[in-house]
Formats: sequence, C-alpha cells, structure tokens
Amino acid sequence: MKTISPILNLALAACAAVVLTRSDPANAFFAETLAQTHQGDHTTGGDSYSGNGVFTLNQGVGQTSTTTNQSFTDDVLFGGQPQREEDASATADLTTSQVKSDISGTMLVSGLPGGTITLAGAGIGDGASLTRPGGPPFGHLSGDVVTFTLNVSGSLGQNAPSGSNFNGSIIGLIIARPGTLTPALDFESSNWICRYYWGIGSNADIVYSTGGPLLHLPLVSKITSFPATLTTSCPSGADFDWAVYIRTSYAAFAESNWFFDFSHTIDVTASVPDGVIFTSTGSTYAPPEGNAAVFPATDHYLSYATKPTKGSLCSQDSPMNAGAVCQAEEDCGGVSTGDQTDFCVPDKFPAGIRVTLSDLFEPDRRLYNVKKPLTLDTPANVSAGGVNDSDTHLRGYAIALTPKECGPDAPAHAGEACKAETDCGGTKKVTAFCQAQAKSVKQVGLAVRDQFHPAESPALALDAIKPDRLLVPTSKGLTAFLPIPDAEVDHYKCYKVAPTKGSPKFQTIAQVPASDQFTGGQKLFDLKKPAQLCMAANKNAEGVPNPTGHLLCYQAVASKGPPKHVPVKGLFLANQLVMEQADTVKEEQLCVPADVELPTSGIPG
Repeated sequence: MKTISPILNLALAACAAVVLTRSDPANAFFAETLAQTHQGDHTTGGDSYSGNGVFTLNQGVGQTSTTTNQSFTDDVLFGGQPQREEDASATADLTTSQVKSDISGTMLVSGLPGGTITLAGAGIGDGASLTRPGGPPFGHLSGDVVTFTLNVSGSLGQNAPSGSNFNGSIIGLIIARPGTLTPALDFESSNWICRYYWGIGSNADIVYSTGGPLLHLPLVSKITSFPATLTTSCPSGADFDWAVYIRTSYAAFAESNWFFDFSHTIDVTASVPDGVIFTSTGSTYAPPEGNAAVFPATDHYLSYATKPTKGSLCSQDSPMNAGAVCQAEEDCGGVSTGDQTDFCVPDKFPAGIRVTLSDLFEPDRRLYNVKKPLTLDTPANVSAGGVNDSDTHLRGYAIALTPKECGPDAPAHAGEACKAETDCGGTKKVTAFCQAQAKSVKQVGLAVRDQFHPAESPALALDAIKPDRLLVPTSKGLTAFLPIPDAEVDHYKCYKVAPTKGSPKFQTIAQVPASDQFTGGQKLFDLKKPAQLCMAANKNAEGVPNPTGHLLCYQAVASKGPPKHVPVKGLFLANQLVMEQADTVKEEQLCVPADVELPTSGIPG
C-alpha cells in the first residue's frame, strides 16, 4: 500500500488545485478538510479585498475523520448591526466513506454594497489493498476494474438576484498509479490512471491557468437536482491510490443584498469484480451483488475506408460556422477584401494532434501522434444481433508513438512532445528531460474469443504486434455537423495482429450477414483473417466506460453476389479531435466484441 496525503488547496472561481504531499508510510490514508471565510477592506462603496481574511485548514494526515468549522461576523457596524456574516464547515470521514461541505452567508444591511468569499472543501482517500481469493492478483485479468459510485445529496441553495456573484461546487475523483501523487499536483497528471470532475449547478465550471490563457477542464456532467448518483469504472491495475473530494464556494463583489446556503454530502463506495474485496484503512468495501460490474454494451462495427471530401471548411477559430462548409471568407465571419482573413481553408487534417493512451497491454500512459484519418466505423447489425447505439460511430486514425517527450520532472512542457532539451526547459548536455519513449512490446499468445470463437470451441491464438490505429467516438451527419458523442462509448487503441506461431491456420468465415445505414439492407461478408485487435483505451486520462469492451476486427470482403458499395460523399464527422468531411470508399473490416486473456510473455518488438 502506498503513502499519500492530499491537502485540499481549494481556491476561488474554480482555480483550484489538489496539493498532495508524502507522509510517513504508517499514515497511508487521509481525511482532510478546509474552511474559509473572507473579511476584506471595508468601504462604503464596496469591498476591495486586501487579503485580511479568516482561513482554517485541518490537515488530517493519518486520520480517519476530521471536521473543520469557520465562522465570521463583520466587526464593522452599520446602524448598530454587523454588515455581513459567513459560515463554512467541512467534514471528511473515511470510516463512513463520506465527505460534506456546507457554506452560508448573508448581507445583513439592506442596500449596502459589500463582498464575500466563502468556501469549504473535504476529501478522503487511500492506497488500495486488493486480493483475489484462490486466484491471480488483481490487475492480471482483462476484467479487472475498480468501480466508484458517488451518491450526492444536498441543496443548490440561493444566491444574489444579479450582479457579480459566483457560486458552485466541484466534485473530483482521482485514481492514480501507486506512489505517483506528488506535491503541488494540479488538475492534470500523466500519472493518473483516471480522473473525473463533476459540477453542481448549471453554471459549474473548472477554470485554471498554468501561466498562459485560462483553460477549461471537461466535466463528466452537471448536477442540477438531488439526489444524484455518479458511477465510473477504471482499469486500475494491481494497485492504486485514490482520492475523492468536493469544493463548494461562493463569491460576491461590491454587491448588495446577497445571501447563500449550500449543503452537499457525498457517500463513496467502491467495488471490483470477480469477488475481489477492496479494503481501506478504517473502512471495507464489498463487491456489488453478483460480483459483476455492469458496463455499456459494445456494438459491432462495419469499417469503411475513407478519403477527405474535396472542398473547404471554416477553421476551428472562425468567428462563426466553425467546421461548416464554406465558399468564401464571409461564410466564416471573415473578410476577403482589405485586411483579409484566412478562415475558409481546404478540408485538410490538421498536424500536431497528440493524445495520451493507456490500455490493458500498455497500462502506463504513452504519448502518440495522430497522423491522419483512415476509416469510418458504423454501428452494424451482425447476424441479427441488433444495434445498441446507432448514432455513435468510430473514426479510425493512424497513430505513431511520439519519439520523445518531456519527462514528468521537466521544468517546462512535462509530458509533451519534444525534439531538443530546450523544449523541456533544460540545457543541452547538462540535463536530460527530453526522453525517448520505450518501444511497444509484442503481446504473444493472446487467447481471443468472440461470437465466432465461443467458450465451447478453441480460442483464437494471436500476437499483438504494435499499436497503429486509434478509434474515436464520432457523430456523423449527412447535411450538417451533429453534437459530439457523450462519454458512454469507449475509445479504442488498435494493434496489428498475426497468428501465434504454431497455431492453426485461420479458415475464412464465409457469408456473415451484416447491415448498417449504408448497405441498404442485409449484406453478406467473408471474413478473411483477423486484422486488428482494438483494446478499450483511456485517452487523455478521461477514463474507460467499458474496460472489458474490446473489439476484434476482421478483414472483410463482400461475398459474391451483393452489389458493390456505393460511396457516400460529404459526410460531416465530429469528435473530440476534429471536425471534418469525408467520403466512404469501400468496406474494409468487420469489428466484433471480443474477450481477451493476457499473454504469457512479451518479446521486444
């Protein structure tokens, strides 16, 4: 079990950080709280906030429960009464797996401008000790995931009717590699296996800065009513550290008649499949009834080779119609005369897109260059099995491991691509921050099962050579761009595969019926050989909705008789990486849900 100790450094306007420090190995758990009320300079015209606030932090390292309370009543009287009052309270209890935050305040003198900054934060966490009675250690089977469920209750409270007031709560869940939670850890880290943020209130947001422009972190969702249940599943591996925290804040500036009352409670449970018991100092978590986690169903996909649509699109920084088809600069909000702009550009895949990926084969985060689009995978009805999500497609991109990246301790651009030492803030021949990424390791002797190779028959014996493709959840429109899909569909990291040495020769699977929106009804395909094994992947530490939902993609050709595919031109495709237009060319692969058992050995590739 590793040792971690988070201190909740929760600042105003969601410019928050979770500052984590190491402690004695005996204190491998924590329950910490923070409460703050703010006083400021008093003037009849408002509040200038010179910093004379009241602040209390209870650092509960090695504790299983702690509570912090802070109250403030103005010491400047108007008409015989204080100007304002504020209260903040936070409770963190590992023994009951619960965190609470409560803040309230009132402007007591009607019509008198004034301000407030009030916040409360609470967090619990631990390393994890996992066992599997009578079986291999946790993290050594493809189904090993940890599932966190956060049950949230409370009230959204009230706030001032108008003016410069800010309020909201942020909930965070971090699952990190053992021992990698380091001091001054902000909202992002390459060592986090999964991280999730939720907002309470329709205007909730996380805004932070690393010295440059303000950045926004994506929220899984926003809670607008209570109670609410938040569930996540993460392929954690054999050991991990975790933290759950909440920050609630309210601020008003030079405003009269403000009042607020926010109260939130989070009950945390965690479970792992296969009868594994997840224990934490001071509390014990049991697996869900039936010892099985429930994940979103994985669809079949018919994969089409594509090519870019000829024409131009409004660039992503266009004042209007970003990503839309354009004929002239004015279509994008630009001008074509005088001080000309350059928003209407050829439909070309942008250079410089990079993502971090981790999966069952390569659990450590790796940085990849996204090279170019290759395929569009459409949800398909295979052998009359139906389709779960007909709207979400997968866009296939060629990927290549970024040769070098700045190490985690680099002064600048840690975790980003680099070519020279100076890119990482280092000095040539003095420091060594720009480091080469290790090559992928060939996965030998995989046992893969799918609908064509069920449990009662021999599994496919395959070797995963190296990753070369990324599948990204994508929306597809025929006449316009549609909203980007939600987070319920996996990203996939695809490996080129070959038969394991000594395994039987693959026999063509003939006349497999499949249909999608482009086939015009059922069409028969011959599956010539396994081409790619696509593993559910954690992209940019966003988590994995279904860690067991892998895909085996077969080289597919239409059986004799059915008409050839008629290309569909000008499809509008949108995902987290890019908005683009593409034309289909022909069917290329059929991808089916698959179960994968880890290899018995690795051979450097």
